[in-house]
Amino acid sequence: MGEKIKKYLGGQNFFRLILIVFCIQALWFAVSIKGTVPPDEHYHFGLIQLYASEPITAGPFITHQPASSLWMGDVQRTPSVLYHYLMSFPLRLIDVFTHNVDIQLLAMRIVDIALSVCSLLAIRAIFKKLTPNAIISNLGIALFSLTGMFLWISSAVSYDNMATLAWLGFLWGLLCFQEEPSAKNLLKCLFFGISAALVKFDFVLVVAGTLVVYLAVNYNTLGNNTAKLVASIKKLPSEIVRNRVATAFAILTLMVAFMFIYRIGSNLVEYHAITPGCTSLHTSSECEQASSYQRTVDVNNAVREFKDRGGWRSLNFSMIGFLGSWVDQMYQRMYYYFGYITVTADPVSGIIFLLAIAFMIYLLAAKRGKAFDNKKQWLMLFVTLLFVAGLFYSNLNTYLSTGTQIGYQGRYLLPVLPFVYVFIASLGYKVIQQTRGKRRTILLTSAAVLVLGFWYETFPGLVFMKASNQSWYTPQTTSFNLHLKSVMTKTHLFHPFVLRTNR
Repeated sequence: MGEKIKKYLGGQNFFRLILIVFCIQALWFAVSIKGTVPPDEHYHFGLIQLYASEPITAGPFITHQPASSLWMGDVQRTPSVLYHYLMSFPLRLIDVFTHNVDIQLLAMRIVDIALSVCSLLAIRAIFKKLTPNAIISNLGIALFSLTGMFLWISSAVSYDNMATLAWLGFLWGLLCFQEEPSAKNLLKCLFFGISAALVKFDFVLVVAGTLVVYLAVNYNTLGNNTAKLVASIKKLPSEIVRNRVATAFAILTLMVAFMFIYRIGSNLVEYHAITPGCTSLHTSSECEQASSYQRTVDVNNAVREFKDRGGWRSLNFSMIGFLGSWVDQMYQRMYYYFGYITVTADPVSGIIFLLAIAFMIYLLAAKRGKAFDNKKQWLMLFVTLLFVAGLFYSNLNTYLSTGTQIGYQGRYLLPVLPFVYVFIASLGYKVIQQTRGKRRTILLTSAAVLVLGFWYETFPGLVFMKASNQSWYTPQTTSFNLHLKSVMTKTHLFHPFVLRTNR
């Protein structure tokens, strides 16, 4: 029986099940949730509509912003253009068949779901390079696919979906390059890395930091790799001529590189800033239409008030207290909801989370032997630590500079969360394999109970049903969702605790 379970967990059928469960929930959310609910969807869809209204020959940069679109702030000089530009093409196609905005929004959400399915496939490709154990790989993907904010963002029109896919493509290319330092694999890194930055400019620092980590991890072999790479680059032109795939990849890499250099370079030359402020191109009264501009004004006002009160010394600051609060908020905003309505966990979920942390500490203490088997795993560990540390530092700096908690979003950790899951699954698997007798049975039982309890508390569909009400739903799905919620409540699928929600 145990061998059958292991075979199934490591098999193709379990991976297919993961994708099916993900797609069912994502499509349900996409159909059910009103357009005003997902974070920043109004902005992203609006900018895609603006691109779609431009002549198809206009290219990826908007040269004249209509006054009617100033509610989005300036979009003429933003470096984050690739997602909105590319998504305008399916919207142009959809517009041929229907002008109904609700149908167009739903269709664009489905395109975003497809991007997230591609991200799950990319994660699988990366995991295959990190570990030969298919059980660990599938468990890591299952945990990620059932993370609340990943599902909710996947079901919305959001540049985070394409940014995550491009980032994962960059990591896959980097692992390919680590295996074989060739010009072909270097092109993969360049294409996906630059694309990630053009989708969401915040990834510039992340990609650069990852490259530094790569050099640090592989410094012993850099000499040999450099010689191989130079030899491969010399052969690249002939390979591009012979191979159509290589030709297409080289052309795409040149295109995104040109877009990146042109946008950043022109911004620096004309405005002396990578991302010019709204008032650099528009009047203050025009910029005041944008919520992003008003948010900047509010932050600046908060900073002045904060400094008048004595700055960070007035916070009674404690690093341990801040760290604990930060971890709690990342957990809350990763598995529950922070946006249209704030949804926080119930006491049982908090207890399970603390037990899971205690269990992981035990696994770390009980493990014998090497922590990781190869340099690829070390590379992904350091990249993950760098990413988490960068977000933590950014949030800490914001708090100490402004006295506010702006930017505390659990979804910002999604790009490295799969690796956290696979490291935990790998650690647990190794410790269980090293343990014998009753202790092994206890460990397996404890792990199963914790995973199942965690899934029950954070399962996106259940969280959605417990937290949502009629104000979330589209008119077409209100009756169905309310009936479903009633049935689930009557069958006691919900435990007595109720999630706390507030606007």
